[in-house]
Amino acid sequence: MMMRHAALFVLAFAACGKSDIPPPTPDAGGSATEDAATAAGKKTEPAAEKKQAGQPVHWTGTYKTTRGTFYVPSGPEYGGVKWRGDDGPEGLGEGKIDLTIDPQTGKVDGTLEGVLGPSVVYGSLTGDALAASIARKDIADRGFSGTLYGKVTGADATGTMKLSLPDAHLVRDGQFTLKRKEP
Repeated sequence: MMMRHAALFVLAFAACGKSDIPPPTPDAGGSATEDAATAAGKKTEPAAEKKQAGQPVHWTGTYKTTRGTFYVPSGPEYGGVKWRGDDGPEGLGEGKIDLTIDPQTGKVDGTLEGVLGPSVVYGSLTGDALAASIARKDIADRGFSGTLYGKVTGADATGTMKLSLPDAHLVRDGQFTLKRKEP
């Protein structure tokens, strides 16, 4: 019985997809896709514009870090937690950040240099929201890693970073600003 319903659904769905536009036929003057779009009354983009729209976008900027905070809730279940952190100077100051964003997939890749040490950035852009992880280029150096969140507005991006050393005895907060590089 279920197979019969599935078969009827597939047939009904296929029948709904028919249109009055004849199937496209490729010719020497253009592609089948362009011919079909023209027949449907849609404007087509030249191939150069399509290619430019899909090119990765490069962003560059700086970050500045300060001592971060770590919150331990009060309550009996946290009574044994005695984290105080360390007042060390590591990871405090400024550095450079470079990102590449693929507009078609939203994939974000990049690097981070400076007081946090060499790191890689990977994440995504969804709408105007930028979210990424910051990981070590060399995991053996036991340097800072964490997260990056921001907002893209036109040719600018701003946001925050939260980072720590692997044992969490140093916690850092950061602010970053980026500008889109023009091709």
